[in-house]
Amino acid sequence: MPIPRPRSSGASLLEVLLCLTILALLNSFAIPQLQNYKMYFDSRATQKSLQSLLATARARALYRQQIVTLCPLNNSTSCSSQWETKLSVFIDSNSNAVLDPDEEEILVWDEIQEYASFSWTLDRRYIRFRPNGSTTATTGSLRYCLMDKDSPNNFRIVIARTGRTRVDHKSHGCP
Repeated sequence: MPIPRPRSSGASLLEVLLCLTILALLNSFAIPQLQNYKMYFDSRATQKSLQSLLATARARALYRQQIVTLCPLNNSTSCSSQWETKLSVFIDSNSNAVLDPDEEEILVWDEIQEYASFSWTLDRRYIRFRPNGSTTATTGSLRYCLMDKDSPNNFRIVIARTGRTRVDHKSHGCP
């Protein structure tokens, strides 16, 4: 009576190499697509967050019946034109674009990605909302630009003189 040989339960070297080749091919196509999706979702999240920040600043001006300023603060006190830093919303009772000790800081926004840049129309230092919700400047826009200036994920938030906002993806104006 012949002695039965145990059956091999593993995979052969050829099968393992074939599986690894298929996985490598899938990764070469999937990873760039995943990066595009990440940029898309980061852009949309930033857009919604900025719109919420602007709406909060405007609502506080209406609710408190005081001037509210949104700007990037340098040295944590005065508005600067460096929009890539964190943005602050504060009650600016004397309209000097400085967070004075007796003024309340309402909100700080610090969600800036390292691969994107922000700029405000004509290098202005702040966005100020009056007690009626309007802005003190003419219509302006806050631009969000990725390193790729032609990316479909670039946008600008246009702020009308009335204080209302809209998003523009087509003419974002990235330099």
